[in-house]
Amino acid sequence: MSTQQEEVGFQPPFFDIIRVGNVGTQINVELKKAVEPATDPPTLEAVNLSNGEAQIDLRKPNGTIIELPGIKTNPPGVDGKMHYIDTDGIFTVRGRWAIRGVLNMSNGNIFKGSWCGFPVDE
Repeated sequence: MSTQQEEVGFQPPFFDIIRVGNVGTQINVELKKAVEPATDPPTLEAVNLSNGEAQIDLRKPNGTIIELPGIKTNPPGVDGKMHYIDTDGIFTVRGRWAIRGVLNMSNGNIFKGSWCGFPVDE
């Protein structure tokens, strides 16, 4: 880590931390599911996003959920990767946020990934 990063307040391991008021943050999600039969640890495979609409859920520290459109990173989306670029500054409060990928399938079913937490600081 460079001295310059230390001087501006970046401390490992959070030198890429999201800050309140940031605009232009790219949020990346990879949606996966466990393969049957179950193993320990579980074997995971990418969820095929071409069967519906991708969505990214962000949970604020107060529990409010923001639903964002997921952009398939590698169309047609067979690798389960999606992203969203924040152009509005959605990170308005510091604290522990969480994220998950969602697939709203064309048959009406919804596949929701697991929540993964991350910090937002001032």
